Amino acid sequence: MFTFGSVIVGYLAVTLLRNDATIVPRTRLETTDPFSTLFTVTNEGTFPIDDVRFHCFIHYVEERHYKWAFQDQQGFIDPRMEPVIEGRQHQDVTCEPAVMGARLSWPPNGPKPDYHAVDFQLSVTYKPRYWPWQLTTCERFIGRINGQGQLVDWSYQAVCYRLPPGVTG
Repeated sequence: MFTFGSVIVGYLAVTLLRNDATIVPRTRLETTDPFSTLFTVTNEGTFPIDDVRFHCFIHYVEERHYKWAFQDQQGFIDPRMEPVIEGRQHQDVTCEPAVMGARLSWPPNGPKPDYHAVDFQLSVTYKPRYWPWQLTTCERFIGRINGQGQLVDWSYQAVCYRLPPGVTG
């Protein structure tokens, strides 16, 4: 038989011990490169989260200067993991285009990449310190294009895709 007090204690235990992680675009390190955006992963809970793993999956990207496009590729993420993020603390990560796990690089004296379309998702897998299983948070972002065809901002999308087995994103 449950008493009112046990229900209150149970509710407080769940709300105090559960942690959520959020992913928010913060700032660009280079104004002309949308992939230089730092994304802030914040532990919104009171207690630490452990074994924090970051994943980036590129759904679609199109570039005009070098005339290439690709879809459904693992992106390059830095850093890939953090052992612990304390309560109410954060870690910045980047997600960049990659092919077969290798970060794409551009000729040093060539034109800067001109991205026309970008669609990717970031996910974070973690284990709250006092919680028995791992949790995953995912956010999908699509680049917003201005009147001059330049990618200027990130738009949140409501759906993160379920990825094929063995593919993290």
